[in-house]
Amino acid sequence: MKTHLKLITSSVLLSMMAGAAAPAFAQGAVLEEIIVTAAKREQNIRDVAATVNVVTGAQLDDYSILNFKDIERITSGISLTQKNPRNNTISMRGVVVDPESGTGAAVDVYQNDVPQRADNIFGAIYDMNRVEVLRGPQGSVQGATSPAGAIILHTTKPSLDGISGYVQADYGEGNSAFNLQGAVNLPLVTDKLGLRIAAYDDRSDGTNIVNIGTGNVQETSSTSFRASLLWRPTENLEFSLVHQDNDELLMGTPAVVGSRSAAAGFRGVPGIPCSIIQGFGVGGPGCTTLTAEDNSALAADDAFSTRDAQITTLNMDWDIGENHQLSYVYGRTDSEKVSRTENDISSNFALSQAFLQFGLGVQSDTDYLTHQGTTTVVDADVHELRISSVDNPVWNYMFGVFYRDQKTSTRFQSFSTSASFLPLGAVANSPFSPIVFTGGHIEGINFATGGTIPFNTKNEAIFTSHSFQLSEKTVLEAAIRLQDVEGFNTTDILFDGLQQPERISIQGVQAFSLTPLIPPAAVPSVANGIAQQVLQGTLAALRGINIESIPPEFQRRESDSTTGSISLRHDFSDETTAYIAYSRSFRPGGISVTPGSPLGAGDLLYGDEESDNIEIGTKMVYLDGALEVNTALYKQDFDGFLLFTRNLDFVAPDGSVQALTGGLVSNANATFSGVDLDWRAALSERWRAGGGISYVKAELDNASVPCNIRQPGQQVGRCSSSSRVPGAPELTANIFAEYARPWGDMEFFARGNAKYNGGIVATRAVEFGTSPGETDSYNLVDLFMGVRQENWEVSVWAKNLFDEDANLDLSNPGDNFDFNGDFREVFLLPPRSFGLSARMDF
Repeated sequence: MKTHLKLITSSVLLSMMAGAAAPAFAQGAVLEEIIVTAAKREQNIRDVAATVNVVTGAQLDDYSILNFKDIERITSGISLTQKNPRNNTISMRGVVVDPESGTGAAVDVYQNDVPQRADNIFGAIYDMNRVEVLRGPQGSVQGATSPAGAIILHTTKPSLDGISGYVQADYGEGNSAFNLQGAVNLPLVTDKLGLRIAAYDDRSDGTNIVNIGTGNVQETSSTSFRASLLWRPTENLEFSLVHQDNDELLMGTPAVVGSRSAAAGFRGVPGIPCSIIQGFGVGGPGCTTLTAEDNSALAADDAFSTRDAQITTLNMDWDIGENHQLSYVYGRTDSEKVSRTENDISSNFALSQAFLQFGLGVQSDTDYLTHQGTTTVVDADVHELRISSVDNPVWNYMFGVFYRDQKTSTRFQSFSTSASFLPLGAVANSPFSPIVFTGGHIEGINFATGGTIPFNTKNEAIFTSHSFQLSEKTVLEAAIRLQDVEGFNTTDILFDGLQQPERISIQGVQAFSLTPLIPPAAVPSVANGIAQQVLQGTLAALRGINIESIPPEFQRRESDSTTGSISLRHDFSDETTAYIAYSRSFRPGGISVTPGSPLGAGDLLYGDEESDNIEIGTKMVYLDGALEVNTALYKQDFDGFLLFTRNLDFVAPDGSVQALTGGLVSNANATFSGVDLDWRAALSERWRAGGGISYVKAELDNASVPCNIRQPGQQVGRCSSSSRVPGAPELTANIFAEYARPWGDMEFFARGNAKYNGGIVATRAVEFGTSPGETDSYNLVDLFMGVRQENWEVSVWAKNLFDEDANLDLSNPGDNFDFNGDFREVFLLPPRSFGLSARMDF
């Protein structure tokens, strides 16, 4: 209810910006034409038989969009999140992919028509011409056949007719954010050759989370440099070469909420939640409780990620004769990402000797390592060649070939603790009689496992698209894509050493004999001997770790697919256009990577995913071009939808129930149906506004999904489900507006935007009597006011005006090995901040 009130309040604020200055649509105010290249040819956005949204470079500047993930603040229907320093997710039309799953992207990202890994794009966004958001399956002319959509970034090209550029600075108080960026355009040869240099530097405290364990505040920094060269040797030939270097540091552990009593032990011993301790009357002041408002982390060390990416793109367009164009696209990407994730999210905060007091004989220990480190190196080459007709009156066509070769190698090292307790019970390996242990533990077995995960893919495709002008008002378009995907993936896990082996010891052994055959005085030495055997057996087992997670017969895979689209568009009038479209997408199958979990192929393997989408849309213009409203209804049926489930348990070969590392991908039938609506209006010469709303109902169709309810003989449980698909909100909406009026020889302006996001269902597994749960909805509001002249602008702003602190993700207590209580991670929004922006154009 509180969020709904904020949404209403923010909408009213934006609507009141103009006051009574524009009570009706003013005559003569019209919207500017938008040209897109969503179908690999220049088109008016109203002529595209699909849902396409455009964020212009001017809008990115106006609404202070300085980071890729902030694009969602001015666009409905997409969610761009960065849950931790390692992983970024993009969702659209209800489909989302967890990067840990290893499946193909739900939404692919392109820069200058070259597909990119999402983690190379999350971060710096600057000096952009426009961003195109394509919704629905992309199975025809784009480089990847993603099921939910694509985001295409078009960087600003050099100008060939004069020196120009800009400098822009932003400072925000609240999370100490500072951004400086600029560009300079240099024509080297008039009308022939031009160079544009752009640079970006951004630093902030992120969401202001303080890690109590280390005293450090979350920190983000990003620098980027881009050089663009435009060469036009003749009127009909153009080359555009762009090289961009990105360097980024993200440091900070996610905040936690929950509680823990003082009765917590060393790592590897479960803590006791406050609710239980207080139930026995012994908790009280000894409990540590944190809420989202505390904005605190408790990890023993700080998580971090450094990224270094070099992105090079080359685009060539050659007009051959009067009505043909030959186009070539080349891309090269080299990147390295070094990450460290702290698995013990709450460390050993406020420890005491409570276990000793309870007679359990357990010492606390605070410096065992529990983190995981990874280094991921990626290099990718992309080639695309197209020939297409141009401006033929009846039939226009395109034929193309596509090739992508991407090699990924991830080196990982993960620290664990083993053999915390001696067996508290009878041990039958005494040569005389059973020995019963009543206490004792093995301390100091802190070890590392490691390995290298290669993941290589090769994609080869041919495609063609055709547009037929059936009549003056009716156009039929069809496209087909044939592709072959080859992949190689393996994971070998090896013992990688002991941490501080000199500290391994047996502590506090307490035992007694069941018979008088062993004199009481001899029991300690016999018990210690047995304990030493347990210790040596444990160390031998650890040193012998050599796990081949993916059997050789499943390490190579190949998938062939046929995808495409067909649409019929009709102009009922100059103001009204309607279309119906069918499109098909494909994602290849594979095998789940679950290091250290000995599951069978039946649980690990998953098949290909295919989807068929029907969309009906209208594009309407009203009030002599002052108001534009676009609407699309769609239904997308998935055969083998790739569903990722976390927090699973499995039955090990020895019969014990253990936690599964990572998660499992499974196939499920599912249906996604929804509506997208967007609008923009020139309410007057001084007042512009726009917005959108997206709703999707995404449900599984009697699918067999992994769960923690097992039948006899099952390693991993399976449950039948027709529930909501997890991971993405059902409803999102946004509104933005700007009002300007003269003020002396300057112009005063006020602008704002509001974004509503519904809650999401968690990807965690279902257990007896539980449901995955849903996050709260939230509303983000940003306001700006300032003055400007033709070549400069100064503004003050407030971001997250209502200081929303919503949790954007759900996790179970212990999802990240919280050994010391019932804390769980939360993913919070950046806090409210006030700031100043200044820009100078020249």
